[in-house]
Amino acid sequence: MNKFTLKFDDQILEEQYQQVKLRKIRKPIYLGLLVLCFCMISSNAIINLITQQQTLLKTYINYSYLIFMVFQAIIVYRKPALIKYLLIISNIATGLLQFNFNDQTPAQIYYAQSSSFTQLQAVAYFISDFQDGVIQVLALLFIRLIITSIKIDDVDLQTVLIGIASTLFILITLYVNDQNSRKEFLSSISEDLWDHSLSILIKKPHFRVQYNKEYMKIDLISSHQLYDFPGYDENICQGCNSRQILHSYKYNKQNLSDFVLEQQQTIQNSIKVEYKHHSFYLRIVCVGIKNQNIIVIFEKRKEDTYGQIVPKKMRNLIFQQIKLNHNNKDQFIKYYLIKDYYHYYQLIRCN
Repeated sequence: MNKFTLKFDDQILEEQYQQVKLRKIRKPIYLGLLVLCFCMISSNAIINLITQQQTLLKTYINYSYLIFMVFQAIIVYRKPALIKYLLIISNIATGLLQFNFNDQTPAQIYYAQSSSFTQLQAVAYFISDFQDGVIQVLALLFIRLIITSIKIDDVDLQTVLIGIASTLFILITLYVNDQNSRKEFLSSISEDLWDHSLSILIKKPHFRVQYNKEYMKIDLISSHQLYDFPGYDENICQGCNSRQILHSYKYNKQNLSDFVLEQQQTIQNSIKVEYKHHSFYLRIVCVGIKNQNIIVIFEKRKEDTYGQIVPKKMRNLIFQQIKLNHNNKDQFIKYYLIKDYYHYYQLIRCN
């Protein structure tokens, strides 16, 4: 991410961010602002037309702005992606509405309507990118100062200083807001990658749970080959299986769940855990502060001496039967019985 413009260096990532922002906030609010401004200016134009109190300049400004808003609506309907640029132009154009006020306008009405337009301009700032917001803020500052100086035939130093100071505060706020918005987008992308790509990145059986400190509960987020974990029960749901695994596995005579929640920052390598009469290795990965994401990866079983010798004897017995009696049909039957017994033994030992 560029530190000055806050744009992502990756063009694809930037396009994805713009699409998400357009769909979630920019398009709905922009259309709302467009309808609101159209109603305000059209009603003002109708009232002035009836009372015949508007000047020629004021008439041109109002009608031009109405035509421009209709033009915007057509463009938005056909190419919504152009909202980003239309927002800049239309927001800067609102600065010309200052000509709608003259010396005969009551001070309270001038103040109230000016404040309302300023709030609408601020909304446009915050749904724009930081770089676009800078253009709008600076342009409106210059337009406001120039029109004010023309109206009063003088340059008011206090107005200039207040305008510059408020502009600086707005720019700082826009920078922080856009930066946080982009960080939140990256965070949501990371969550999606975890959910959809974890099984691709980690080929071994694993599952990911989230522990909420506030509610003290463990929720299963995703899993891959959870049935390969010792103690898996097909009669209960996946979430129940993941919680049962964490509670039933032992590490140093302590429940795995208790150990992980207490020592999560110190887990660096694979740990050997026990379940009933079995020993095997797990790798634990912990990420997060408030909502802790815990990934449990099934590494491998611990090969003990008993597991190495017995299968070897069984294989030797089978090979001897094949070698000595390969022409005898009865012996072949015996061979298959021994082979089946061997697989049955493996099945029992694994469970």
